[in-house]
Amino acid sequence: MRPDATDARINLGTALSHTGRLPEAIAQFGEALKLDPTSAAIRNNLGNALTQSGRVPEAIVQYEEAVRLQPDFADADVNLANALTRVGRLPEALERYQTALRLQPDSVDGRYDWGLALVQAGRLAEAADQFERATALAPNNAVIWDQRGVVLAEEQHLAEAEACLQRAVKLAPRLADAEANLGQVLLLEQRPREAIACYENALRLDPSLTAVRQSLDRARALVGR
Repeated sequence: MRPDATDARINLGTALSHTGRLPEAIAQFGEALKLDPTSAAIRNNLGNALTQSGRVPEAIVQYEEAVRLQPDFADADVNLANALTRVGRLPEALERYQTALRLQPDSVDGRYDWGLALVQAGRLAEAADQFERATALAPNNAVIWDQRGVVLAEEQHLAEAEACLQRAVKLAPRLADAEANLGQVLLLEQRPREAIACYENALRLDPSLTAVRQSLDRARALVGR
C-alpha cells in the first residue's frame, strides 16, 4: 500500500472495524486523517471505531469536528448525539438529535435513538412520538414496536401499549423482551392468565430473565396457581 493511499487506508480501517480489530482500525483511520485532515467522513469513521473501543470522549472530539467540517452530515450528528448520551450529556445530545432529524427526517435509527434519549430525560410523551414516527418509517421493526409499547405503558396508555407489543411479538416471535413486556401490560389490565402465557413464553426464550420469573410468580398467585 502506498503511504498516500487515503482510500486504501479508509477501506482497510473499515474492514478491520467489521472484524473487531479496533486498535488496528483506529491506526488506519488516523493515518488516513493525516493525509486528509479536512475529511468529515474519516473523522466519523474514526469516531465510530473509538466508540466501539469504549473511548467515547475521544470519539466525541472526532464527531464534533466532523459536523463542524460538514454541517449537513446527519449521520455524524446522530453518532455525536449517541456518544453524548453515553457520557451523560443529555441536553447537548437532545439538541444534536434535533439537528440530525432536521437534516434527515426519515432516519429510523436517528428517531429511535432520539426516543431512547428522551426516555432517559424523562420526557416520555416526546419519546412516544419519536417511536411512533420510527414505526411509521420501519413498520416491520419489532424492537421499535416493543420500545414504543413500553413507553406507552409507562404513560398508562395500556390499550395502545398492548397493540404495539402484540405487533412486536407477531413480527419477532423469538423476542423475549417483547413477550415479557406484553405480559406486564396484560397484568396491569387485570388479565393474569394471559400474562402468565407471555411470561412463560419469555422464559422459554430466555431463562435468564429473573425479573420475569418474579412477575410470573405474582401472576400465578393472582389466579391461585
